[in-house]
Amino acid sequence: MSQPSDSKVTETNGYSKQPYDLVYLKSSPLLVKNLNQVFNVPPLDVKSEEKAFDETMRESGMQLRFKKDFATVNRLCTNVILGCKVLHYTGHGLENGLAFEDEFGFMHIVSPEHLRELISAGRKEASVKLVFVAACHSEPAGRAFIEAGVKHVIAAKIKEKIADKGARQFMRYFYLSLLTGRTVREAYDAAIVNLRAAACLPSARDEAKKYLLLPTEGNHDVRIFPSLKEGKAGDCTRTLALNNLPAPADHFLGRSFDVQRIVETFLRAKKRLVTLTGPKGVGKTEVARGAATYMHQRGAFKDGIFHLRLGDFSDAEDMKKEDIAMAIVDSIDAIPEVDTSHKVKPVLKRWLRRKEVLLVMDGLDSLLKSKVKGPPIRSLIQELLEDCPPLKILATSCERIGITRGVEEVELNVGPIRVGEICLLFSKLAGETLTNEQVGLKGESGMYLKHEILEAMEKHRLFKDIIKGHPGLCWEAVQIFRKTKDLE
Repeated sequence: MSQPSDSKVTETNGYSKQPYDLVYLKSSPLLVKNLNQVFNVPPLDVKSEEKAFDETMRESGMQLRFKKDFATVNRLCTNVILGCKVLHYTGHGLENGLAFEDEFGFMHIVSPEHLRELISAGRKEASVKLVFVAACHSEPAGRAFIEAGVKHVIAAKIKEKIADKGARQFMRYFYLSLLTGRTVREAYDAAIVNLRAAACLPSARDEAKKYLLLPTEGNHDVRIFPSLKEGKAGDCTRTLALNNLPAPADHFLGRSFDVQRIVETFLRAKKRLVTLTGPKGVGKTEVARGAATYMHQRGAFKDGIFHLRLGDFSDAEDMKKEDIAMAIVDSIDAIPEVDTSHKVKPVLKRWLRRKEVLLVMDGLDSLLKSKVKGPPIRSLIQELLEDCPPLKILATSCERIGITRGVEEVELNVGPIRVGEICLLFSKLAGETLTNEQVGLKGESGMYLKHEILEAMEKHRLFKDIIKGHPGLCWEAVQIFRKTKDLE
């Protein structure tokens, strides 16, 4: 069970009357709409950057108050109104704005003009002294912050993409310098010098030229934190609801459309039962976990999200409703201990009636093949949804559950992923980039770039005709490849 960290400062509703020293906003939308089409958003390594940020806060050894949040317009405005000395944004930068998130997984592009209006309307005098825009092409957005009255802005040149490793390196040295009493100019110079010398970046000197300190003619000989005390940084990030979600898969690829459909079905359409269907091994479990994690991280379902592996029971076909209810109770640590000499189902219902929770019921196939008339899992789900109005359920099964009364069952089919993504998944699972000989390219070893190897893989019959975008078959092929080092 995931519990609040001891290192966090607990604050009512996640907010404080005192301005924060630093607010870190991160944006990781799933999809973007362009005219009448919808596209995947290229994933950023937000997890690594956030980890580097946390380590930098601890390493500074200073008693500052910081919080992390997702970059939506509402949360930007809230944090600007409540006040913070430094505002940090990390996400996709575009020449026409910054990529924020909406409530349902889509990208919300906020133009420089809109940014200027938002910051001008919400900013107090002497609040938001510095903005760090850790995004490609962010110069126009940076200038919008300046026009809104912010005195110091870090951004990237409008025509430049910045490397993830370089961004983490620059951020680390900039904040270590700033938090320990250096001026903005000194912190910027220190970060540039260290980035130029970075051994992890072959083009470090070129990377350092991409970062701007705005306004270029401004007075940056100013200390944002002249007198922080030494001690432990206080993480005031809002504490997430309880959950028992497994850690996301290391190589969760090609499922943005599936995850967004689930998020929108629950949060916009307000449906209460969603069943993911599809053949065995197609990836239903990982899609369900991915969607549940996405919603949990953003504060949906305030009383928790609980993952139930109902397909693991060896006697599933013989289980009755009371047995299944007991299995559910056992999976949710938040439910008080139940006296097994009494019926469990009423206890489960009493708890669920008062809670806004999502139950992820994973692997219902064996229970739906029950030898007991019914089957019991179908009638139990129907009974729980009818008697516990706040409850929502995300289920996985090869076929729909078959709920016919009371609550609508929304079936979402999970299909194969695209061949390019299955090739990338194969490479990641194999832990190595294939050689040109293995994918049928002629020439000397090492003469082809990574994207050329992946393009050749897409044309190989293993991926085109055998795996066909099926993650389960991809995993099996990787096990064979590890032994033979051959795709044939």
